[in-house]
Amino acid sequence: RENNLNKYCFTVLSSGSTAGRCGNMDLQKVEFDAQAACSTSLAYTTVDGVQKAPFYQKSPQFVIKITNINKPASTAVGTTICLFLRDTCPSLKNVCGGSDTCVASLFNDW
Repeated sequence: RENNLNKYCFTVLSSGSTAGRCGNMDLQKVEFDAQAACSTSLAYTTVDGVQKAPFYQKSPQFVIKITNINKPASTAVGTTICLFLRDTCPSLKNVCGGSDTCVASLFNDW
């Protein structure tokens, strides 16, 4: 916990391959599939410790968005992204629909 919020962090790792279109992609945005009922639980996010306001997409499916990351491929590995959750949906299991894992998508600017 931090600031009376539940903190969940993820670190971007390399697949070890630079082959193909995704091997050297920049990191612009991350989206997490989430439950709409937990929309008020996200207080804020951070990228490498820099706080960002909560941002959602409601349709066609509810997702938490972390945008404007703007990391070139050379520095994207090691980027730490954190979600800070209020007690209304205090865990990733609540936010991600009862699963022990969350579905996340990483985007570049293509």
